[in-house]
Amino acid sequence: MILKTILGIALFINGGHILSTNLKLHHYSDDDYKDIFYLKNNKSITKHCERHSELEDIKKKKSYHNQEQNTVYKVTKHKNKASSGISLHSSCKNARKIIKPHIGGIAYL
Repeated sequence: MILKTILGIALFINGGHILSTNLKLHHYSDDDYKDIFYLKNNKSITKHCERHSELEDIKKKKSYHNQEQNTVYKVTKHKNKASSGISLHSSCKNARKIIKPHIGGIAYL
């Protein structure tokens, strides 16, 4: 209950935006922001950045300085070619590329 309230306040203030360690602004959907918010320390997740229109890997890191907790997000481009939105349809006699973008990841046909 308390975490949901904190998430709601953070989403209201930030609007789904995250400032990465290299000072670039990224924007994610509300559901993706929720997944990033609940991400455990030193874990990463792949989400679709609406600002850059591409899949990105987000790693959450917590650090402590002078008894104060800081949370930073390292955001990098997703490098897996299979998740670029293009997949090969293997059931066709002549394989062809099928493009099917999917917000939550890749939809395999």
